[in-house]
Amino acid sequence: DVTARVAAVAHPGCHDDGGRAWADGRWHGRIRSWSGCPGGGLLTEAALTPAGAGGQPQVYVQVRREGGDDPTDGILRSLRVTQTR
Repeated sequence: DVTARVAAVAHPGCHDDGGRAWADGRWHGRIRSWSGCPGGGLLTEAALTPAGAGGQPQVYVQVRREGGDDPTDGILRSLRVTQTR
């Protein structure tokens, strides 16, 4: 389960700013944010599954930035995933 795996991730040297639920019409999941990372960076991680039944594919997204507005929601709304077998 990608959500449990992301919840267990630690980023030494970063401050855990907590998490929040996230959803749009296609994806839903959990977002965690970290600040004060080495070098002054910030990062956001998302664990997502499709909004419909089935729960596959599971997606992990990490966004790193040095400051400014958080682009995570916009990136997740534009996410397109192609499943191959």
